[in-house]
Amino acid sequence: MKQILSALLLAQLAVSCASDPAGPNGESARVAFSVRYAMPVSALSRLKKSVLQANIDSVTVDRARFLIRNVRLKSVIGDSIEFISDPMVIDLDLTSSEKVTAVRDVPAGTYNRLEFRIHRLDDDNPQDKAYFLHPDFFDFVQDNRYSMIIEGQVYESGSGSPYIFKSRANEKQERFLNPAISIDEMSGNIAVVLAVYASEWFIDENGDVLDPRDGSNESEISDNLRSSIKIEKGNYDNRAIGMNDDRDNY
Repeated sequence: MKQILSALLLAQLAVSCASDPAGPNGESARVAFSVRYAMPVSALSRLKKSVLQANIDSVTVDRARFLIRNVRLKSVIGDSIEFISDPMVIDLDLTSSEKVTAVRDVPAGTYNRLEFRIHRLDDDNPQDKAYFLHPDFFDFVQDNRYSMIIEGQVYESGSGSPYIFKSRANEKQERFLNPAISIDEMSGNIAVVLAVYASEWFIDENGDVLDPRDGSNESEISDNLRSSIKIEKGNYDNRAIGMNDDRDNY
């Protein structure tokens, strides 16, 4: 089962580029960074496992939020284009709809990597402090600072009880685009889709269920969450790009 981030809020677009906004002959292409959800979340209730831990038979997800920042495209020669600089909360959309969170002109070149950070707000960073008061970040700064929050139900012998899993993990991730994106005077609109495969979130290396209510499982579940994020292969072809205008800028 795979499940893919679908998302939400655009904090603020920022441009940080090691080259001009167009190639030497003015060539550029519109590139969209998007996130989407692919499979019904009910598929999580059919997780396979080799041995049951206690009486837990499944874990489902009702909501999943990730705090990301510094989304960049990197070229084969080391230049980079920054799509998103400031923190952005991504809220998993369970309706399977795709949203574009950032669109910008990218200069001619060949881009083979996408880099981003999963990162908590920094209370020592003056730029981050404004987000502590924003309602969309409220749950990420309560009691502690968090980077990922998952909510759902744990089923034990057929009976469900709610859980809220909060991760404090920070990580910079880099993913290769295969094939790479090549931009020249013939390029049209291009989309890059960030995907997260959720089937192994609450399963350990032996196939047993990890109880998200048990604090001793935080590190392993966090590792599963971070390693599940990938580039959706074959979904950054030329196509029409749309922007969702129902978003907040702050």
